[in-house]
This record gives sequence, C-alpha cells and structure tokens, in this order.
Amino acid sequence: MQIQWNTKIESKFSPSHIHNYPRTSQLELFARNERYKLLATGCHEKNISLLFLGHHLNDQLETLVMRLARGSGIVGLASMETNNKFPVQRNIEALNINVVRPMLRERMIETCKAANIQWFEDPTNESDQHKRNVVRMVLNTINQRYLDGHKEYEPISTQGLLRFMDHMEYHKKFVNLQVNEILSECVKFNYQIGFCKLWLPKKLSKNHWFRQKHLGIRIISTLIRWVTCSEAAPLLEGCIRFYNHLTLSYEQSVNENFSAQGVLLCTGKEQDYKNSNMNSWVFYRQPMNKAEEKLTINIIKDKEIILWDKRRFKKDDFPIVSRQLLKIKAKSNKWKIFQDYRSNVHVVARHDIPVLIRRDKNAEPPLQDKLIAMPSLNISFSPEYADCWAEFRGQIY
Repeated sequence: MQIQWNTKIESKFSPSHIHNYPRTSQLELFARNERYKLLATGCHEKNISLLFLGHHLNDQLETLVMRLARGSGIVGLASMETNNKFPVQRNIEALNINVVRPMLRERMIETCKAANIQWFEDPTNESDQHKRNVVRMVLNTINQRYLDGHKEYEPISTQGLLRFMDHMEYHKKFVNLQVNEILSECVKFNYQIGFCKLWLPKKLSKNHWFRQKHLGIRIISTLIRWVTCSEAAPLLEGCIRFYNHLTLSYEQSVNENFSAQGVLLCTGKEQDYKNSNMNSWVFYRQPMNKAEEKLTINIIKDKEIILWDKRRFKKDDFPIVSRQLLKIKAKSNKWKIFQDYRSNVHVVARHDIPVLIRRDKNAEPPLQDKLIAMPSLNISFSPEYADCWAEFRGQIY
C-alpha cells in the first residue's frame, strides 16, 4: 500500500484515521495529537516560532498523579518545563517550534472578559469518562476536605503534591548534571545513521557509575529517547528491562540481542574494542517488520520536505522505503561508504536504513523497484539525485 503524502493534507487527515482509529481509552491521546498537528500547521503558516500554551496549576498536579499511577521516574514526576520543544512532532511543521508554559487559565479568562471576548469552556471537562477529569474531581474533593480541617489529607492536597514536585525537580537537576558528564565520556552518537554506542568496562566494578541503578536507568532512558527521536521519555518499565539485561550480561557473560521500547540493543563489533578494556553496547532503532514497511512507503512531492520515520527527507516524486541492503553496485568511493556502513552496523539492524526508490506504479512491487539513492549515507547513483538528503533528528533533551 502506498500513501500519498502531503504535509498540509496530512495535518488534517492522517493515515492513522484510516488504519488505527482509536479505542475509547485512547481518544484523549488521539485528540491531543491531532490538536497539536493542527497547531503546528497554523504556526508554520503564520511564521510563529514560539507557541504559548494555557495551563493552570491543577494541570501539573493531574499529570503528576497519572504518572505516579503508571510508575514514572524522576523526569516524569518533576515540574513542567517552561520552555521546551514542540510536544508532539507528527508533521514537519512542528520541528522548529518551541512551546512556552504556562499561560495561566484564570488570567486568560480575565483577559478575555476585559477584551469582551467570549470564553469557551470545553463541555468534556465535566465528563467522568476521561481519566484526567476523574483525577481532577478526586483532587478537588481532597483539597476541600483539607480546607475543611481534615489535616490527614494534607500530604495529597495541592500543597503536598507541589512540595513533592519541587523535590523531584531538585533531584532531576542533580541527576542531569551527572548524566551529561557520563554522556560526554561514555557515549558516541552517530548522527548520520541514527545509532549510539554506550562504552562500559569489560569488568564492571562495584563502584562503577552503572552500578548505581538510578544513573544507569537514566542513561538508558536518554539513549532510547535519542534513538527513537521521541518527544516523550520512554516508559520506566522498559528502561529497567534494558538495565537488567545489561547487568545480567555481566553476571552470566550473556551477550544476546535485546529489544524493547522500539529499540534494538546489540553488542558492538569486535574492532570497536579489540585493544581496549572496554565493551560497546549499540542502541539502534528497532527494524520494521514487513507490515510496518508497507505502511511507511511515502511519495515525496516536488521541493517538499517530509517527516518520515521521524527523519527529514527531500526529493521529488519518489517513494521511500526501508529495506535490508546486502549488495550494492556502485563506484569505488560509494562502495567504500557502504562498506563502512556495513562494518559499523549489526546485520540485524540493517533494515533500518531508508532508501529512495523509483517504483513503477503499474507493476507489482518489488519487481520494478529501482534503487536511486541512500540519503543517510549521502549516496546517489546519478547527478540527477545528488540533492536528495536525509537528516536524523535525535536530540538530547
């Protein structure tokens, strides 16, 4: 199946509308993503780089309670960032926009009244069919009981939860200082292909930083988020699984591949550490399966930049597909580039490289597919396609 891709159309009518219409439990998330996609398109059309979002204090507290319920770590339990990247990057327009929080809801209402602008209250805010609304109702009840003199409710009142978030913010900043130092010394990021290597000693001493579980998990969380180009931190449970796998590899000398959270973890190639006392662990994007591959073929229009597999691509009227590449016929310099790629990427992760193909629309693929370029490697097979490029978007948040 091919999806005709146009950024303006995609913002309003995504393929997800067809293939993955949300269940009732997912409606809030689905609506949020669609709302942000439209906001990004509007900002892009108006040349807006800063979007101010309206929040009030209870928004933070409601989010905190929901994250507590699903076992979030320090980052998820800390207070809201005041200036950050656009929170949902589903379309290309969102890439160069930052959001600023909070514009206090109560102040916004008063401003509208003063300017004689009608305030609209979303009626779904009163519905008990949505998790956030239920949490809000419970918090309001707790706050009222605390205000009525029931001091036993104080720890989970607004004041108690605010103190808790302040503590988490302090711990987050402290851990981030350590994390940044470790990243600069022990991690190598490949911005061309989109994988990263974590270097650890072959013999992991008891006082090594990785033995401090909170630090090890925080580093793993950062690497997963970078590899997947995700705007949200990965689930703590998945990070713990990665940590346990790495720890077990030292205790039982097991070096098996491991995948979770959309990431594939492999041991580094032997040449990485042949004359060293270090081992390398490589984090790749988890390769697509055949069904996912068919749904991610997109046609790029003339002079259009699209967001594909969370990478940026530009060229005209060619499908993009991710496919395992084992053989290539090219000039010697291109062959060397491809060989370098093969020598650095584990064989099971080679599905992840995207390629540009010419496809005969009247024929059944892949019989008529012709390889045109590999943008991530800066390889093109004709001067006509030399201006095709790809950019990996992984960022350390």
